[in-house]
Amino acid sequence: MPSDRAQLCLRHEPPPLAEIILEVSDDGALFLPLEFKYKPGVPKRRPPFIAPHQPRLDWQMWFAALYPSFDPQRDTNPNSPMHWFGQFCTALLQHKQPVWDLLEPPPFPIEKITHLRAKLYRYHFTSPEVRNISGEWWERELIHKFSGTMSLNASGR
Repeated sequence: MPSDRAQLCLRHEPPPLAEIILEVSDDGALFLPLEFKYKPGVPKRRPPFIAPHQPRLDWQMWFAALYPSFDPQRDTNPNSPMHWFGQFCTALLQHKQPVWDLLEPPPFPIEKITHLRAKLYRYHFTSPEVRNISGEWWERELIHKFSGTMSLNASGR
């Protein structure tokens, strides 16, 4: 028989997750989301079972979502805890294939991607009833813009 504490934990849904969603564009106008291999993204995508494997990039993105935003003025400093995020976004914009291999295939051909931005969302699991009707595992709500639009030319940053 489980303890009262265990029963209380099992009755409640896990706390909401803050997740960074990267969006890419080939023209700076239409942005579509990038999907990571293991973290929440599209609401209809079932959470993967990965234990005990812990994908490093997806784990880093989870920690990055604990910061209020990515600010190039502040975070280009190598001592910033978000410096890696700027380097990651730059590598995507430079079309570095080993970095792209860490993600699901993008919505545009990699060589055509010229702009990138990030938004912060709050994710909650849907109820079994909602999941049965809509097929969605996640509800998400936009919290705020996590970064401005980035590109390799100075006018896009």
